[in-house]
Amino acid sequence: MAIARQGSGIARVDMGSATINMCDDGSFTLLVGATDLGTGSDTILSQICAETIGVDFDKINIIASDTDITPYDGGAYASSTTYVTGNAVLKAASEMKRLIELEGAKVLGVEVDNVEFNGKEVKVEGYNEKISLEDLATKLIYTRKQLTAPDSYLAHKSPPPYMSEFAEVEVDLEIGKMITNNLMKYKIPTRKDIGRITVEFAESYEPTGPFGAKSIGEVVINSSSPAIQDAIFNATGVRVRSLPITPEKVLKGLKQLSKKK
Repeated sequence: MAIARQGSGIARVDMGSATINMCDDGSFTLLVGATDLGTGSDTILSQICAETIGVDFDKINIIASDTDITPYDGGAYASSTTYVTGNAVLKAASEMKRLIELEGAKVLGVEVDNVEFNGKEVKVEGYNEKISLEDLATKLIYTRKQLTAPDSYLAHKSPPPYMSEFAEVEVDLEIGKMITNNLMKYKIPTRKDIGRITVEFAESYEPTGPFGAKSIGEVVINSSSPAIQDAIFNATGVRVRSLPITPEKVLKGLKQLSKKK
């Protein structure tokens, strides 16, 4: 087995930005420079935006990584997107909610401290006076005003996720090479080969992350090689200290062990 830890971006280096516009129908456009590499960051950042404003997820339309129109982002590397850009989205979305309550209070003719936005409408506390989000958005557009909330986040910390990984190997000590050493024999496992997979996440809460989140990206591959290396050592007594772990290196190690005996 092997254990590892990664980071969540690079402290005092990584920066992400986000801009949120409210549209005339009460939906929102989220612009971010972060790129979804298949990690689901478009979905994650949209969820953070919706949760912070207090609206349904389907009200968020995301535009990502278009350098002509989206704000600056340090890049999708160092397991940074959820933590760094997510915090930028959270800050921008918090400002958008404040603007909604501010403009709603103006329309209702009360102080902003007397209203609350519940995701559907801006209501005067203790009274029946209210205005829906859609009506507020339309009214603002007709008065030539669109709510826009830009913000950015510079990471001052890099909270680490942790990973443990286990590997099981079989080593043929007589022939010193892989049986499946070509593409005709090295079959990609199918669903029948793998069987049932159960995924369980260890719950954690990172106080500096958006809604307690931190990264879970590169850390999952950091411990694969050392776990396999240790498994080979347990099976053969040979410690291979460089990658790739080849049959030649294992055979050389076995010969050295036999000489010592």
